[in-house]
Amino acid sequence: MFTSTTLSHAKLEDIQKLLQLPYWNDEKYERLLNSSVIANSKSMLKKLPNLIKLAEYYEIAEFINFCYLKSSPSQNFALIN
Repeated sequence: MFTSTTLSHAKLEDIQKLLQLPYWNDEKYERLLNSSVIANSKSMLKKLPNLIKLAEYYEIAEFINFCYLKSSPSQNFALIN
């Protein structure tokens, strides 16, 4: 998961913050943690809370994947509605 490419795209402190988020302790979301999420940790730190809230509100948390995480909350909201 921690390849040189991943580490070259993200700061170590952002990776640490991302890994400390409580979402990864939930089996619904732990499968989403991959090298691409880590490489984009800075943007994921900002987007992830809103994306998770959106998925839980619309009861689609079990169905989300990495493509969902790559999109912005507003793009996902438009797709859901």
